[in-house]
Amino acid sequence: NILIITETEEKKQTEDFRMKELFAYQFVTSGSDTKQLWKVNDFVKDCPVDIALGFMPKSLSVTDLDKNGIAENTFIYKMSCKGDVSPDDMKLIMHEGATKYAIRGIMILEMEGQKYGGEMKPDASFDNAPKEFLPYALDQWNKFKIEKLNN
Repeated sequence: NILIITETEEKKQTEDFRMKELFAYQFVTSGSDTKQLWKVNDFVKDCPVDIALGFMPKSLSVTDLDKNGIAENTFIYKMSCKGDVSPDDMKLIMHEGATKYAIRGIMILEMEGQKYGGEMKPDASFDNAPKEFLPYALDQWNKFKIEKLNN
């Protein structure tokens, strides 16, 4: 198994707009044959203000929570295009084999003793997932959901 996560530099699209992308891939090698198992691509495009898009440091994990011999990999990233001080969107992506599970929501921005944001929603894919997956994903989400400013 080969897992690659990467992101581009911020690029100028036009005089007034910028963009940034991130990618994640898993490849499986058997003998001399390598095939792509899955790919994730997300982006912020046509942004005239500040871009935030990047993997959360130390959020990448490889586990076998259900002990079935098939590894799960999980990572979290944040994204936004905004010209104000507000919370960024956040996504948690988990794969077991080619099956994708996700949690999407908004980070909590803690500023001057106040908290803003904090909404999140697990995808329906967790409804049919092994019982260990959602508690683990929620625990990972909670580790990365808060961004503190000027405290």
